[in-house]
Amino acid sequence: MRHKSAAAKSEPNWGKARVMNVTTACASAPSTVALTCSAAFEGATKGRLFPDEIVSCGPASVVVPYTDPGLPLARKTNELIDAFIEDYGELPKVVLMQNHGLFALGATAHEVEAITAMAVKAARVLMGTFVFGGPHFLTPENVARIHTRPDEQYRRKRI
Repeated sequence: MRHKSAAAKSEPNWGKARVMNVTTACASAPSTVALTCSAAFEGATKGRLFPDEIVSCGPASVVVPYTDPGLPLARKTNELIDAFIEDYGELPKVVLMQNHGLFALGATAHEVEAITAMAVKAARVLMGTFVFGGPHFLTPENVARIHTRPDEQYRRKRI
């Protein structure tokens, strides 16, 4: 059960992400738009492919099924970001919106640029995997281990 503050009673409840200070950027690189518009979107976004993707983009992305633009999309995205925070205990770094594109979340403009660049690289690598039979995602155990390794946490701060 989510608890609302006194302030939330007099204004819309925008969820957990509302109280966090983040910088965002939208990416319309052809590779990320192709990914979000593909028939393979749901299956292609189920995991992480390589360690650098985990370090820069986090353990998983928020994946938003197609929702009409505007307020319906904002509400659905907010709902899924809240669920991500409940599951992972942290803010997501990448939000992939089916047939819309991608946006990145970070503490600084520099971090958002690094996340966006890695998400674009990951989309290109993912597209390439389909030439060779499809993606081979890292196991959830490997993702969790890499995401929490002290040396990778240090590296994440340096990016």
